Amino acid sequence: MASIRKKPTDSGFEINVPEKCIVGNESQLTIQTFKKKLKGGGEARDVLNWVNARISQVRHGQKDISRWNRQEKIEWLRSGNDPVQLEDEELTFFTCYGQYIKECKENNAYSTVVGYEKHLKRAKEYFGDVALSSIKKTHVQEFITWMDKKVIEDGKNRGKKLSLASKKADIATLKRMFKWASGTGEDVNLSIFNVKFKKSENTEFSYLTAYDTFSTRQKDLKKYQIDESKEGAYRKLIYSKKELADNLQYLKQTQWDDGTFDSRRLFVAVLVVTCTGARRSELCRVKRKDIDLPNKAITIWMRKGSKDAELKPHRRELLEDTIPFLKALLFQTPQDQECIFCADDKHMLGDSWNQELEQQLTQPP
Repeated sequence: MASIRKKPTDSGFEINVPEKCIVGNESQLTIQTFKKKLKGGGEARDVLNWVNARISQVRHGQKDISRWNRQEKIEWLRSGNDPVQLEDEELTFFTCYGQYIKECKENNAYSTVVGYEKHLKRAKEYFGDVALSSIKKTHVQEFITWMDKKVIEDGKNRGKKLSLASKKADIATLKRMFKWASGTGEDVNLSIFNVKFKKSENTEFSYLTAYDTFSTRQKDLKKYQIDESKEGAYRKLIYSKKELADNLQYLKQTQWDDGTFDSRRLFVAVLVVTCTGARRSELCRVKRKDIDLPNKAITIWMRKGSKDAELKPHRRELLEDTIPFLKALLFQTPQDQECIFCADDKHMLGDSWNQELEQQLTQPP
């Protein structure tokens, strides 16, 4: 049952409803704890009695709240008012999408929500704003067939067809949204997602050896006379230690020894990224004071979860081989410039950053 306790920090009381305190006729219902701030022992005791009386109604079968969602159950415990039921209004696809994404934004990282929106985009285009309960298994299977013919219209894969992985991710995200709707009491059938996917058709790349190293892939491309830039092997380089050393030596020769000041800065940026894992945008935020050469460390300012999230410092160790190049770069960079990995400090705004300029700086050449 519910309990009452005096707040330790100020005058007043809290009514606590512990989890799993309400037991229905068939299964145990879980209500998350809620707290009601009260003043005066008499008022608090009255509210406690009202809450316990409502719990007793459920336990004795006088009140059925099994079809209510969690928030509706908690609100009924607080006020005693039944939730407003819109029996004649069906949940539509667009309404469900809006509510689902809104809740995801409150409980998930920004990048996660962006992924959900991306994988639900094609489903919104295909189904339109229909009633969620009207979507059947045959409709989901037809949606997959529609995606089989879909051609990507923008981005680096423009003109290509969707991969099997992308289609499966779309269906998995759609099922996740339906599962969320089911949890709110909506009458949907999750078995409609037991569908089949068409195997990807063989292409000229299907005969290539599974990716091992860049050298192996180059040999295969030469063997089958496939253009390297068309296949995209450069986008997924996996170097052996020897290959990595050879490539860094080549970069050192062309970008540092024989390069300009701008190319030297780029070379040092590559070294720092390889040993810290920093992103381009994070490298733009590194100031002189963030580089601790005596202790072979650097502070990276990271923003996790959202573009509006607070920047937080993360200390990373530097490799011994990186130190001499960093020292030289610090010496050659104008003394009044704070950000050594950028051409200037124009993207700085006091203690913050101009995100539009920062985005321009982090675009690949």
